[in-house]
Amino acid sequence: MRKLPALPPELTIQAVGDLRPTWLAWVGAAHGQAAFDVDGKAGFRVDGAAVDQIDAAGVQLLMSLAHALSHTKRRLQLVQASQPLAAACRMLGAEHLLADEHNTRAAA
Repeated sequence: MRKLPALPPELTIQAVGDLRPTWLAWVGAAHGQAAFDVDGKAGFRVDGAAVDQIDAAGVQLLMSLAHALSHTKRRLQLVQASQPLAAACRMLGAEHLLADEHNTRAAA
């Protein structure tokens, strides 16, 4: 079984500038390597367990990656998302990136 690419512990404005080129290169290299199929789209799972700091810039980076993948009819899916990552995605309207275990909202 292949190890999933993993997000780093920090996805904040201080870190995303350095991360973006690396992750966009990964998207380019991953072209044609379907890891799963969701709604008829091949996609790529990324491990989000290590994320302990994330801000709007971090979510924006994830949305940029998802957008880049969508151009090739692929979908980004964050699996094992940490609580900070899941909360930030929900708060900023990116919950569609979360794997099913985090895709439901808790009743308030």
